[in-house]
Amino acid sequence: MRIIAGEKIGTKFTAIASSVESRKRYILSARRAPGMLKIDEGAVQALRKGGSLLPVGMVAVHGTFGRGDTVRIAQQDGTEIARGIV
Repeated sequence: MRIIAGEKIGTKFTAIASSVESRKRYILSARRAPGMLKIDEGAVQALRKGGSLLPVGMVAVHGTFGRGDTVRIAQQDGTEIARGIV
């Protein structure tokens, strides 16, 4: 009731990271990544430069996953280079 009345009580915690940085941390912290996308070297380079992953860059898809799931993104040798949300 005191807050509704306009009294300034409590503690305010300001964000130390941007919303984009927070989303990246969320993706990386996923405990379960049910799928893996293997990509070619061109797609690896595009991701490293900040580009998007396009279907043409995928060489294999492993696992069963659906919309909203976290997946591992790996080079053709299986080395994980990123994670993403489907």
